[in-house]
Amino acid sequence: MAGQDILLVFDTDNVAVITMRNGENKFSVDFIDSFMRILDEVEKNPDCKALITRGEGKFFSSGLDIGWIRSQEKGTLNRYHDKLWTLYKRILTFSVPTVAVINGHAFSDGAFLALVHDYRVMRSDRGYISWPEVHFKLPFVHMMNIFMAKLPPGKSQTEVIVYGKRFDAKTAKELALVDVTVEESQLLPQAKSIVQSIFKVGPLDRSTLNMMKRDVYGRYLEEKSKL
Repeated sequence: MAGQDILLVFDTDNVAVITMRNGENKFSVDFIDSFMRILDEVEKNPDCKALITRGEGKFFSSGLDIGWIRSQEKGTLNRYHDKLWTLYKRILTFSVPTVAVINGHAFSDGAFLALVHDYRVMRSDRGYISWPEVHFKLPFVHMMNIFMAKLPPGKSQTEVIVYGKRFDAKTAKELALVDVTVEESQLLPQAKSIVQSIFKVGPLDRSTLNMMKRDVYGRYLEEKSKL
């Protein structure tokens, strides 16, 4: 299935591969709606075993469109953040294993998109991951819970959240932001290898997997933290 900004392909191993292909893949209400429709298609396929999300070229996703955000009224921004929170929650508890392939830069909302996947594979020789909101005087609103759910306390949270530093692949792995770093040519093969390793133990029931994820992350999803 193809869209203007997002392409969905089911490979021969019944793995869904989502490719964001709109340059920097900046987020908007329309982009989020398109992504949600793609996830609907993934869930409708009973044979789909896993989901891989990636970008193209220099960017996984630059995420937040600062110019657009600053030009919107409060009502529009609230709608945007509500939709974004719904997207993140859906991926965080998705009923099949998920892997983000960070092929290039991942910033702000785009970095969150990677973080809510079960696993993250990052290109070793190019690209940064960062949440620079502190430098733009932008609070994280209710997205802070994602950090609490996915990042270990201590240095990782200080460097990532408080100071908004940007990290190359090596440092991102040290801070537990990503699981594996590989050369560009090995990004997709590595992601598929992770999927294969999961199913070596045996098949996974979708409803049970969803329940397990909700058990792990439920307390972070119940209430949207506000800063």
